[in-house]
Amino acid sequence: MLFNYSSQYSLRPGNFPEQAAGIVIWLILHQGDLAPAPTFWILWQRFVDDFASGVQAARVDEEHSDEATMLRELFLGGNWNVQRDWLPLHGETQRLRAFFERLPPMKQGFECYAYYLAKAGTPTLPDVLLDVATKLTDSANHILLSETAIFYLEEILTRLIYGGNTRVRTESALRLATLRILDALVNAGSSPAYKLRDDFLTPAPQ
Repeated sequence: MLFNYSSQYSLRPGNFPEQAAGIVIWLILHQGDLAPAPTFWILWQRFVDDFASGVQAARVDEEHSDEATMLRELFLGGNWNVQRDWLPLHGETQRLRAFFERLPPMKQGFECYAYYLAKAGTPTLPDVLLDVATKLTDSANHILLSETAIFYLEEILTRLIYGGNTRVRTESALRLATLRILDALVNAGSSPAYKLRDDFLTPAPQ
């Protein structure tokens, strides 16, 4: 076993998020590219369940929030560089989707998930655009996209729209989700998203 995390273990994310984040980082680094990773995912899920059960959006979105640090690590951290696939994640991506769905709309949630999707979560695209669009709708039009979230969502949609992904254009649910995300980006002041939306709405040449 990678780490002895019993049900009585006191280092819960809600109590000590910075220390708990350090443990999650260690688990990810220790796992490396070894797959499958059943023990890793059991422990990861325990941390996620503890975090989601007591999450407070306002507290997570505070500047220099330890809870935000924990959230970032639960979305597999921020050190993926150009890597867009992680072997231990194969067959387990629904865990990350379900975690995002459980979170209330908040800036750090969008930021961490957008980075994850641009990096290790890339294989889950474009289907996960449905999650992002739903969460943006749930935010009741409040602008919850940070500059970092905007940057990575622009990167993701640029790849999908200009990279020849036909599903975002031909499947109605994905097309609507893509437009909702583009509209949210434009409302947040994204100039690239404005051009992306125009190009996306332009009929493809026959």
